[in-house]
Amino acid sequence: MRLFILFAVSIFTWIPPALSTENRCIIMLHELGRSANSLWIAEQFFTARDYEVHRLAYPSTKKYFDQLGEQIRRKAQGLCSTTPNFLTHSMGGIILRVIKSTHPDFAVARVVMLGPPNHGSEIVDEWGDWKLFVQLNGPAGARLGSDGIVTELPSVDFDLGIIAGSRSLNPYYSHLITGQDDGKVSIEATKSCGNERSHRFTRHAYIHDEQWRGFNQALHFFQKGYFRKE
Repeated sequence: MRLFILFAVSIFTWIPPALSTENRCIIMLHELGRSANSLWIAEQFFTARDYEVHRLAYPSTKKYFDQLGEQIRRKAQGLCSTTPNFLTHSMGGIILRVIKSTHPDFAVARVVMLGPPNHGSEIVDEWGDWKLFVQLNGPAGARLGSDGIVTELPSVDFDLGIIAGSRSLNPYYSHLITGQDDGKVSIEATKSCGNERSHRFTRHAYIHDEQWRGFNQALHFFQKGYFRKE
């Protein structure tokens, strides 16, 4: 089974008050090189619990971060009748931070990021300059290293929960990464770029192919602003 580490950052308070029950809209952003279909199972989980879900597709390997951010920002406008929650996977979380850096008034409620390279990816550090890597992963993917786009982004100013994996199925990738990792990014690299008013706490949850446990943790965070203790 895979071990996942969950971090939570709540701005200004240790445990923020629960959102209104009317705030039941989630916008989902997929990872690099995938499509919105990769979040179909997550959509089914939340729609079965009476959430309105929008999986946004974007050409992750074709455009620069500023272009991707603007495309997603425009798509997201008006999708939800209330301030939306966001569920992001890997690069999707970085794009959301890009949007917030260029449009600080872009409204988000609570955000759960799955394996986000908030401090960059050591895989990209190793291969980001290779021509083939850039051809396959695009100009944005090539900037996901520790000295790339993440160095230009401000601290988060929204309620944020992070789920980070500590088991890898790719030993070659893992030997390039320092510390526990999921084969793509280390746990340390996923941690939030918060400020001194933020609080971080750690929870552990075992997730096999029963990813429902991870989804249940995300659901709890959207409802309460913190992860459930297991």
